[in-house]
Amino acid sequence: MEGGAEVLYNPYRNLLGGGGLVAFRTLFDAERHFMVEEAYAENRNLIRNEAVSFIAQSESESADAFIPHMAMTYFDRLISRHAIPEVLESSEENRTLFLICCLSLASKLRTNNFILSRFLHDRTCYFAAKDVLRMELQICRILNWRLGEH
Repeated sequence: MEGGAEVLYNPYRNLLGGGGLVAFRTLFDAERHFMVEEAYAENRNLIRNEAVSFIAQSESESADAFIPHMAMTYFDRLISRHAIPEVLESSEENRTLFLICCLSLASKLRTNNFILSRFLHDRTCYFAAKDVLRMELQICRILNWRLGEH
């Protein structure tokens, strides 16, 4: 090296020395809140297959491609630890409402001009806005309001 140039990268240098290790652990601990339970990967639950199909079919062409990913993340995180929140009496309608709300929450975080009535109309959903908002609130509470783009 010429005239005392500083080495910017050295693969043998411990990058996590000092406060780096503490920072790494803090970030890793925060990441756990956005992961599913360990046993969830082995669970062959058909509801996830239904969710993937539903979300893929429900997404509009003009939407951000990250929206279905976020919606499935919310679905996986919640379903791996909890039952679907009960907002409606019919379990089938409740499951559909839950999937719609995973999509609507993801859409709200990714679009600047989200309008619930248009969102429901575009997907030919006939749920009352109050039921959608109640389910969204339940999802947010169960996920401890950790909905960030992760």
